[in-house]
Amino acid sequence: LSSREYQMECSEGKFTIDTESYADPNAIEGFQELAIDVNNQGVAYPDDLSVGMSLPDAIITMRASAEGKSKNTYVIIVTDRKVVSNEPVTVPVGTFDCFKITYELEMKSSASSYFDVIEYIAKGTGKVKTETYNYRGKLISTSILTELSQ
Repeated sequence: LSSREYQMECSEGKFTIDTESYADPNAIEGFQELAIDVNNQGVAYPDDLSVGMSLPDAIITMRASAEGKSKNTYVIIVTDRKVVSNEPVTVPVGTFDCFKITYELEMKSSASSYFDVIEYIAKGTGKVKTETYNYRGKLISTSILTELSQ
């Protein structure tokens, strides 16, 4: 089990989810003593989500350094994002009408890992639930909204 907080922002007809929500919390822990430079093309969602939409790809690059020397690079590539359905999702803070979005996620550092991801996005709330599957289709992690603050 792990816990994390991240920000979601809504402006100019789209909302953006903080890149930290896409990174493995255990991988981020390894960067705690290092300076982190994040280059984010943005993981944005239009305000007018609808079933059948294709969403833009995103690339998130984190570079860790210590004393000015590069230590590690961690790249997250999000591709093939599609809004596949609209359905209710119940989590500890309530039941939300959500858009179900599927995508492929590649995580690169010293090696590459590939995942299929399903996330549930509620209008006015943001990310409510995420399920991550390995390349064999086995569920390996789930994240759910347990607290909501503004």
